[in-house]
Amino acid sequence: ENIPVEKRLIPLNGYIRDILQDKNGKIWIGSHGTGLVIFDPDRQQSIHLNKLNSKLPGNNVLSIFEDSKGNIWLGTKGNGLYKAVPTGASHTLYTLQNYKNIRDDITSLSNNQVYSVIEDHKGRIWVGTFGGGLNLFTHFNGKDGFKNYANGFHAYPFSWAKVVRDLCEDDHGRIWVATSYGLLVFNADGETNHAYKFHAYQKIPGNPHSLGNNGVQVVCKDKTGQIWVGTFGGGLNKVLVDHN
Repeated sequence: ENIPVEKRLIPLNGYIRDILQDKNGKIWIGSHGTGLVIFDPDRQQSIHLNKLNSKLPGNNVLSIFEDSKGNIWLGTKGNGLYKAVPTGASHTLYTLQNYKNIRDDITSLSNNQVYSVIEDHKGRIWVGTFGGGLNLFTHFNGKDGFKNYANGFHAYPFSWAKVVRDLCEDDHGRIWVATSYGLLVFNADGETNHAYKFHAYQKIPGNPHSLGNNGVQVVCKDKTGQIWVGTFGGGLNKVLVDHN
């Protein structure tokens, strides 16, 4: 069904960064510069949230994700990660929780630019940041916090994998990490105490079977479980599994 959308119903201009349709059918639209819009196709109504009229301190929403509990995670540019928790039976109202990098607190979010959020098959929330690498949402002594290169991921190649643009889980529980200097993959279930082993895939000059380019923009799993990798300058890549 095609639903006509008038510009006045969705007051956003410029750079649209992410779009999500939640479990209730509402469409969340994040932009670079004009904030967040929540559009209700049934009522043909929208709510426009920005730094002037809401608790969002900035107008740059880079990523939007809904987890299995109905929480909406909003990744921003410069203002960290927001968790919108639905309240009431109708789930039409939300309370906002903000997670930011705090200097001298190694359990805080590693960087305030959040480009990707996913939930794995165990319900764990993984966060990719532009400058702080990979984060795992967890708890420290009953307090919300994050595992990352500073406090747990000691094998993470932070020197070149600090810029994370996208995250994806495959059918085997492995997490694929798209970075500006190559592709990382690790088994999120294979190690104890978060001592993950990260395997890197990068472009090898002269090798046609290597990554097309190190600037990885997006990783996607299709309905058959096949992993696809989109790069900047190296086109589309299909991951081939060597069963030997």
